[in-house]
Amino acid sequence: MVILDIDADFFFWPTAYDEDNKKEILAKQTQTKNIKEVLNRFIFKDPKRYKIFNDHDSLYYDIRLNNYLVTELIHIDAHSDLSNNDGKFQEGVGIGNFITPLLNEQIIRSMTWLYQDEDNVGEDLFLSNVINLRFSDYNFLQQIDIAYFTISKEYCPPNNLDIQFKEYMDNLERPKKFQWSLK
Repeated sequence: MVILDIDADFFFWPTAYDEDNKKEILAKQTQTKNIKEVLNRFIFKDPKRYKIFNDHDSLYYDIRLNNYLVTELIHIDAHSDLSNNDGKFQEGVGIGNFITPLLNEQIIRSMTWLYQDEDNVGEDLFLSNVINLRFSDYNFLQQIDIAYFTISKEYCPPNNLDIQFKEYMDNLERPKKFQWSLK
């Protein structure tokens, strides 16, 4: 199973990382990408298989609840969500670390983290089962089994990206099956 996981804060620059800079950064943020240009990079096996969350760690609970075995997680986000943003240990599962236990328990086999083109934060992340790339460097056409979208209101300015995501997915048609011919 291949899961696409998008956090709305990916669409805004500069990125708010912690409580110290969040208020100041949010006042300066501008939208750098639109939802269609991101979603057009993927093929959705069933466009009706998507979920929208308010808290990003809801993905963790949904994967566990449904007993998904994820061969690839494509994580489009301003943050890796592999630890707390300040690097300190976080007790339990939260928005800053919810992917780590899924990787450790091999519920997610591998992850591709696509971060903002304007950022270089991903260059510091070295894990054997995680690929990290700027979004513009991602040149693969991936087929998606289920898509998740999180509207992180505390890390991006007011927007309607969740509505745009829903409209995009609801208007997609399921891809037609095709057969290879050796004639």
